[in-house]
Amino acid sequence: MAQKPNNNQKFPRNTRKNETWNSAMTILLAGCAAEAYLLLIRRFYIYGNVDQVLGWDSGLRIAIYAGLAVLAAGAILLLTSRDRARMRLPGWILLGAGAFAALAGWISITFYATAVGFLCVAVPAAMLLGILWSLYDRECAWALTILGGDLMALWLCRRGLRSEVWHLPILIGAVAAIALCAAAVAVFYRADRNHGMVGKLRLLPAKGDPLVIYIACGVSAVTIAAAIFSVALAYYAMWAVAVLVFAVAAYYTVRQL
Repeated sequence: MAQKPNNNQKFPRNTRKNETWNSAMTILLAGCAAEAYLLLIRRFYIYGNVDQVLGWDSGLRIAIYAGLAVLAAGAILLLTSRDRARMRLPGWILLGAGAFAALAGWISITFYATAVGFLCVAVPAAMLLGILWSLYDRECAWALTILGGDLMALWLCRRGLRSEVWHLPILIGAVAAIALCAAAVAVFYRADRNHGMVGKLRLLPAKGDPLVIYIACGVSAVTIAAAIFSVALAYYAMWAVAVLVFAVAAYYTVRQL
């Protein structure tokens, strides 16, 4: 007599899928909350009236210490909880929220408008990358992470290379970014020859194809070098990289359907 199919075999796959979507939704909600907080800082601390600026200045100083306290609470929860599997998510939420509140407050007070503007761009970018790492193949996630870093570097070059204060630090950072792209190609080439492994660290699936990562590194190095040569080119390079990001994301979206 034929055995009935075991429907319970479907549960592990469904469980993994649910965990993936839950992780992506958690990152989305956290990113939206962080961006809303930064926009409030920008509206009332950077561009507010005198009373608003003074009030937010005091509030941000309090937020730094409050954030450090929340961060410590999250770390204690992660380290001391007996049921660590159950307390892992609340612990990481407290840890991340506390770190962000403290860091955002300190950066806003110390570096003011320039840093807040950068954070308003960096937080959505980090949120999107986190969602991509949750939903997409590892090759796609690495490539989009590299291209996302390229976009941030181009934005910084366009905004900062004309500044007397930030010109030299951003120039040094841009040169370091080009060197990092070359190093990344070498690392992923080694991983490709060792079934995705570099030592004990898995960077790619065993049968992964790093071609898209090589393309991302090459495009990043060329566009950053162009931005160093001419700030005007950084604007057009940002659009070109954005089109490439869309193309890579669309390709892997179709492939994973």
